[in-house]
Order: sequence, then C-alpha cells, then structure tokens
Amino acid sequence: MKQTSRALCAVGLGLLTLLSSCGKRNDQPIPPAPNPGEVTPLKLPEHLIFL
Repeated sequence: MKQTSRALCAVGLGLLTLLSSCGKRNDQPIPPAPNPGEVTPLKLPEHLIFL
C-alpha cells in the first residue's frame, strides 16, 4: 500500500509540474496546492481526458 501511494504521489507531482509549465497556455491556470493528495484525485481524470 505504501509503495502504491508513493507511486501515485510521484505521478501526481510529475503531472503537476508538467501542467504548471503548460498551464500558461490553458484558460484555467492551476493554483499551487499545499497538499497534492487533495488535488491529484480530482485533477487526474480531467487531464487524462485532454491527454
């Protein structure tokens, strides 16, 4: 369980960094979140659709 959570956290942080760099082109900029765990589950499905 810990390994999967770490993997998801790493993927979430990786996507957040990519989205933050590409967020300038998007209509809705992504604000920095203090806790990635709260944003990742909500944002992942939306960005996967665009990808």
